[in-house]
Amino acid sequence: MTKYAFFDYCDTLYQGQSLQNFIDFLHQKIKPRNFTGRLEKGLLRLPLHSTLYKNLAFRSLSGLHQDSLLELGNEFYLEKLVPKHYEYMFHLMEYYAEYNFNVTVISGGCIEYLNNLRMYPFISNVIATSLAYDSNKRLVSFSKNECLGVNKIHFINNYFRKSDINWSKSIFYSDSVSDLPLLQKVGKGFVVGTDVMPPKWSIGKFEYCNPNIIREINI
Repeated sequence: MTKYAFFDYCDTLYQGQSLQNFIDFLHQKIKPRNFTGRLEKGLLRLPLHSTLYKNLAFRSLSGLHQDSLLELGNEFYLEKLVPKHYEYMFHLMEYYAEYNFNVTVISGGCIEYLNNLRMYPFISNVIATSLAYDSNKRLVSFSKNECLGVNKIHFINNYFRKSDINWSKSIFYSDSVSDLPLLQKVGKGFVVGTDVMPPKWSIGKFEYCNPNIIREINI
């Protein structure tokens, strides 16, 4: 059985929320193709539920080919994400890989840009939300199945053979309370944050990790 080192991405490996930044980036680069798209983009100014917001944001760009989105995803990753990576966290992933952990990034962000993380030789897998496309590989909308919360466990089980995961020997780093299901599933969970004190929901349950402070890790 394989031991895994799972890492969330937003506010864990990267300082910020990558999906929101990707939406902003796309809407700066691309104009909606029709009246409906312009209307949907206009609605983004309203206080909307996050799911509706994401659906409208991508639906307003429907018709864009997957290849174009991947190119834009590459550009976005290099220009907007890499400069805000937490360097220590990437050294930490490399460290776990040296101790025979299968290093896997698991994120609610889009695979269209997060797939670039595979360029690091110590990152074995990237599991993330994929946008929805039609049979001609044209963008339709945001995915109905997000890689968030308890869904992260389902995504992992679908990606790997269930019997291959040694949960008790695996670890997970995340900043978010929404990731409690996976933090509780693994043998050891780490909560990431830049505050002096860890968040109240994590105290006494998980080890606290500041991505700006280098410290010794015992494996």
